Amino acid sequence: MHGTGRCLMSSDHSTIPSRPSPLPLVRVHAEWDSSPPPIMAVTINDASRISALSRTTIYSAISDGDLIAVKAGQRTLVLMDSLRAYITGLEHLCAYRRKRPSGGPTV
Repeated sequence: MHGTGRCLMSSDHSTIPSRPSPLPLVRVHAEWDSSPPPIMAVTINDASRISALSRTTIYSAISDGDLIAVKAGQRTLVLMDSLRAYITGLEHLCAYRRKRPSGGPTV
């Protein structure tokens, strides 16, 4: 009977699919639950505050290609990996300057 609004099914109930089993529960590492996601980029002001470098130094490092920055609308964001690498590079530069012999005469 078509068009009566009743569902026509065969009397064989073995063809009706059973309710799907729920998905298995996945255990998530506890550390992932409690720690915030890593910060990937910061504003110029935040980069200056985090690194204790002036905004001018941050902008100079960006223009020199020593820091990687991206634009998000009007905002300039400094990539944290780039900021870490830049600071580490400054640390190595200072260590190099302390170790190198001075070129001046010895007294």
